[in-house]
Amino acid sequence: MIVRSRIPDQRGHDYHLTERGRELAPLVMQMAEWGMRWARTSMRDEELDVELLMGNIRKRIDPAGLPGGQAVLRFKFTDLESYAVWWIKVRNGDIDLCMDDPGSEVHVYFTTDLRTLTEVWMGDLPLQQARDSDRLQIIGSAPILRNLDAWFPLHLFAHVRPHREQHSLPKQES
Repeated sequence: MIVRSRIPDQRGHDYHLTERGRELAPLVMQMAEWGMRWARTSMRDEELDVELLMGNIRKRIDPAGLPGGQAVLRFKFTDLESYAVWWIKVRNGDIDLCMDDPGSEVHVYFTTDLRTLTEVWMGDLPLQQARDSDRLQIIGSAPILRNLDAWFPLHLFAHVRPHREQHSLPKQES
């Protein structure tokens, strides 16, 4: 149902659905939305995964929203010792995730901690609020930053809010 392939020159993998898997896609999407609503709670630090986060961001970048469809983005995580700096290079429709400096001019710098970017990515912390509170700094050229929402869409289910259960006891019949 799923084909796994190694991402060239990187540690991670890409996953693609087979025809059999694509037929299950609507059910999987419903389950993912259910999980975002019902199973998501406050994540512990050890549950945060920079590789997963950056891989997901790479997949969601939209080159059409970038001037000329090209840019180099640099992400620095201030709270990590390993895997603290990442680059995403967008060129000619290709989007590469790098842990080594690609040697190109950087157009946008993201500086934050892993929890903040994860919370922004998942829709739990508004991007502007993270910026206003200095938890997330985004520095770059004005034309690129003007279209940030166009080329940097959040997680596919960022719009799904976690359910806040009301803990009430059932009424007792007398």
